[in-house]
Amino acid sequence: MRSIRQSFLPVQCAPAFLLCLFALSLQAASPNADFEQANKLYEQGKFKEAARAYEALADRGIESPTIYFNLGNAWYKAGQNGRAIAAYLHAERLAPRDPNIRFNLGFVRNKVNDGKTGTGTILQRALRHFSLNEWTLATASALWLWLLLLAAGEFRPAWRVSLHTLVLASGLTTAVLAAALLAAFYDHSHVHPAVVVVAEAPVRYGPLEESHTFSTLHDGTEVRILEDQRQNPWLKVQDSIGRAGWLKRDQVLPVFLDRPFPLNSSLNRDLNPSPSQGETQRPPNFGAILAIAVNRGKSR
Repeated sequence: MRSIRQSFLPVQCAPAFLLCLFALSLQAASPNADFEQANKLYEQGKFKEAARAYEALADRGIESPTIYFNLGNAWYKAGQNGRAIAAYLHAERLAPRDPNIRFNLGFVRNKVNDGKTGTGTILQRALRHFSLNEWTLATASALWLWLLLLAAGEFRPAWRVSLHTLVLASGLTTAVLAAALLAAFYDHSHVHPAVVVVAEAPVRYGPLEESHTFSTLHDGTEVRILEDQRQNPWLKVQDSIGRAGWLKRDQVLPVFLDRPFPLNSSLNRDLNPSPSQGETQRPPNFGAILAIAVNRGKSR
């Protein structure tokens, strides 16, 4: 799988005393060692165990696109397309233009949905082309440039005429980027994607077993959570064509959570993929991506 050593480069370059404190912590295992162990499980064909090992790293708050990319690969090889899509979506948010992530996500989406899937509006797709950090950095840079130009005009009144156009352009750019940042923040904080992770999930008109079913969603179908009350075993969701209904909480996996992939023993007992799943209809380049990822983990 992909190596995440670059992701931990700042830690390796930290002052020595910080590394000592980290090493002396009895409860803090080495992320790289755990990552390598997860890779070994993957190479041994223990895909479910590898996925849980990557999940354990994610549950420790390590936000690395490499971990989620590898997690998606492991779940795909285990025949769990819905969980693979959820992992790839999380990886895509962290690295929205990574070609490997985008290819694998698109491939599994096409396999699950026969090429038909909702990926958001044109505006949402444009906003998601950059991460929230990138939008923040761009907005802050434009703002500082605008303020510096204003300050230059104040200190050098003779420059005001020549700087007038630049001040207007930078101010307009700052305003546009600030609006895009707010829209991106809203998209991140108020749009709650989830993925169906069971073979069949009946969608009901109400949050009751007695409610009539009007649709059935399948493993890997992407939905949007509209209503989520923690004490309620039901979630109100909306599918890609705008239909709203209720699903049981354990039938879907929210993509972005404080603990993104919580382990559920009762649910994990149902995760028994057939040996042939994850091997059919796979184009050569998808396998090449997985092989390249494994080689990177070995060579670094």
